[in-house]
Amino acid sequence: MSHDPAPTGRSLFTGRNLFTGRSLFTRRSLFTGRMSSSDRDQGTAAVTHDVKTRFAPSPTGHLHLGHAFSALVTARLGDGYHLRIDDIDHTRCRADYTSQIFVDLAFLGLPWTGEPTRQSDRLADYDRALDRLREMDLVYPCYLTRSELAAVLSAPQEAPLATDTALPQDEQDRRADQGMTPAWRLRTRAAMAQAGNISWTDLRTATHRPV
Repeated sequence: MSHDPAPTGRSLFTGRNLFTGRSLFTRRSLFTGRMSSSDRDQGTAAVTHDVKTRFAPSPTGHLHLGHAFSALVTARLGDGYHLRIDDIDHTRCRADYTSQIFVDLAFLGLPWTGEPTRQSDRLADYDRALDRLREMDLVYPCYLTRSELAAVLSAPQEAPLATDTALPQDEQDRRADQGMTPAWRLRTRAAMAQAGNISWTDLRTATHRPV
């Protein structure tokens, strides 16, 4: 994201342009629109709760307009937001991109709250969580390549909820013996059965939607 001075002060990247006037990005425009008065009241009430939000960019390149909009909405929905750097793709993430994210967010007038966290600092936590899911038999190793997985998911029939039977067991064993690292995938039905009813709140329409 370039930080060359804007000659007119009307650059999309200036904090003034993002937060004042009739901008689409104001809190009012996010929660009003064509809602009924009762829905509008409920939507307004929803954002007065202790909403925790986070913005989690990956430092694999410079921020773009989509990032700016996402960070802005995240900041407006909650009382500030938590910044999490998704830096676990060690082949593409770069430290200079991480530093530039901090500079860009400050330039946009979108300060975060607390200390930023990095996914790479939490790998041990993720390993422990994965071990727990294995113990509960809620995940399984998937040895499909990306192209094989894409073929399974794009097949004419309904996509399966699990891919643990997409390969014969002997082929899975062969790939494991060759040192192929599996992707650990969630057993969706089993996980949802344990979790019970799950829903999320659409703050714009103030409705609860089941998963």
